[in-house]
Amino acid sequence: MTQNPIEVRSPLEGYDIQCDTLIIGAGACGLVASLAAHEQGQSVLVVERDVIPRGSTALSAGLIPAAGTKFQHEAGITDSPEIFAADIQHKAKNENDQAIVDLLAENAGKVIEWLEETHDLAFSVVTDFDYPGHSHRRMHGLPTRSGAELIDALRTACETAEIDIICERHAQHLYFDGHKITGASVLGPDGRSETIACQKLILACNGFGGNRALVAQHMPDIHDALWFGHDGNQGEAIDWANGLDAQLKHLGAYQGHGNVAHPHGILITWAVITEGGIQVNTAGHRFWNEAQGYSEAARAVLSQHDGQAFAVFDARIAAIARQFEDFKRAEEVGAIKTADTLERLAEYLGLPSEALTHTVHALPWGQQDQFGRTFGDTQLTAPFCGVKVTGALFHTQGGLAINTRAQVVRNDGSAIENLYAGSGGGSNLTINTAASGGAGATEKFRVDADGAVGVGTSSPGTYGGFTVQQASNSSSKGIAIVDSTAAQSIKLWANATYAYISSGNTGADPLILNTGGGSVRVGDIPATIDGNLAVRSNSNGHAVTIYEPTGGQENWQLGLNSVGDLGFYNSGSTSASVVFDDTGNVGIGESAPDEALVVRGGAYSINQDGGIAIQAGDASGNHLKAAFKLKSNSGGTFRTTIDATSGVSGGTFEAISMPNAQGRIGIMNSAPETTLHVGDELSTHSLRVSSNTTPEIRVTTGADT
Repeated sequence: MTQNPIEVRSPLEGYDIQCDTLIIGAGACGLVASLAAHEQGQSVLVVERDVIPRGSTALSAGLIPAAGTKFQHEAGITDSPEIFAADIQHKAKNENDQAIVDLLAENAGKVIEWLEETHDLAFSVVTDFDYPGHSHRRMHGLPTRSGAELIDALRTACETAEIDIICERHAQHLYFDGHKITGASVLGPDGRSETIACQKLILACNGFGGNRALVAQHMPDIHDALWFGHDGNQGEAIDWANGLDAQLKHLGAYQGHGNVAHPHGILITWAVITEGGIQVNTAGHRFWNEAQGYSEAARAVLSQHDGQAFAVFDARIAAIARQFEDFKRAEEVGAIKTADTLERLAEYLGLPSEALTHTVHALPWGQQDQFGRTFGDTQLTAPFCGVKVTGALFHTQGGLAINTRAQVVRNDGSAIENLYAGSGGGSNLTINTAASGGAGATEKFRVDADGAVGVGTSSPGTYGGFTVQQASNSSSKGIAIVDSTAAQSIKLWANATYAYISSGNTGADPLILNTGGGSVRVGDIPATIDGNLAVRSNSNGHAVTIYEPTGGQENWQLGLNSVGDLGFYNSGSTSASVVFDDTGNVGIGESAPDEALVVRGGAYSINQDGGIAIQAGDASGNHLKAAFKLKSNSGGTFRTTIDATSGVSGGTFEAISMPNAQGRIGIMNSAPETTLHVGDELSTHSLRVSSNTTPEIRVTTGADT
């Protein structure tokens, strides 16, 4: 696989050199490990294949994410390792071993503070822009925000501590007795081999991105991309894994970067995007959701014409990006173009002027676009900036599986007691299937040690006993329950914002849950609708049906009609019994109320219920027959009736009658002949004013005056 024979051999009788801890690789991982081992009183030797320690670290921005640090506290940022761990798992779609994630999240901050306090590395937290996937600002870096500065500072710390770093030494063989490592051999620049005995061995050699054959085998979708990592990353650990019977995990995982200046090969910080910039293709159009991140950008950009795109931003964003040495270098060599107008910028970049201008002016500031990206409120303004970019492979992320002590794990689950690696992985039952084209392997099913089952995830116990990780955020990638004839189905699926229960055959989403706010939508309802529960009415205006407790046919429906009126419907009727219209009017028995309160009864009859009734009740809550009612007949006569109480003869009597056309009032008289006409149908008295004991004034009809 590699230029020199890389293999595992049986222990030697004697070795040329001896040390307590041997570290292969003098990048950031190896140098930090050497400082820690030296602090514990161990004799440490670091071997590096390059002329000077550089590695992939020197090609990066040198930023380290950590949560709960004193640097964050000084900047007023509240964060915690728990939040950090949750962000990692969310970004990685829960494919990481939770125990390893927790270990790293808990200790990253402590390591940064230790490097600052003990070895004078001047860390500070980046406070002026967000990094993709991180809910808090937790990226820590040295003043120039460059990986070269970081690696130089770590090398200086090792030299101060008098830690031996031997360069131009390429590790070849590991010596293994079946339980532990006894030493290793390295090849020098003169072709001579040296053997080194050790009590502990730390592998800090970063991946296999420089080995194009391994990249093509395990990650064919990115193998044609620009390699922006260190050429020394040849994948020796993969060769050694075979001889050690060690587990290999996530060999198809990698970090890309879709914002590398082309053809200059200079990394352009993703801050130019997160602060409001965009990427357009050679036609001047946007083509994806840039908020997904710079690693995802690699494939997105490579899928465009000639594998190229353009990052477009403004002078405000460029000022933020200048804290990065790489960005300043890109400006110095002319990779960054600046213009006072979009038309002139398009000319400098070789883009269609009209298309670029339209794309920028159409950005939905403060809203979400068609790709799912939500923009802030700060618009792009002149002067404008742009740079031609391409997608690149930054480094691979798979490798040897380790436990929470960073010990390399064998295929039988046991740990090699003195072999450590600077990479993560997982264990337990795993079933792999070939990836497309027969290249590589993708984990599809896992049962962990606690019995949790995962489909499409390597961390099944993170959310529950049974977890399904979708391959993409599509209804076709969720859980489907299909009937025996495959005629009907229901699907459960989710994206980053919502969980859905969908009708598989119609494509409808009858139940939608907002995973962030907990709100529920029933029916095809826009995401912008507010409220914890949103229900869409059907064509009859019915949204919610309430049935009687006995299971009978009596029921009521609640919903909105086509003009936006809220109605209560009885037993499936399409005519609402009670209506609240969009102006605030209320109708009872009236579907189109034109006053604040309109009550419409049935056909008028003196003994018929309808209109407004005030009914009395006894102390036990029983309704009495007596009632006071307000009604109006078809002729417009307003009437007040009184029902006799239970056990009293006489039925219903009209108490007050007011015919509209006549302007008269009748009291106990349905056809008043004067302005006020009082007539008593119960006795001979028509008007009577009494004292406490005897009548004082009495007016009667007939002979008794």
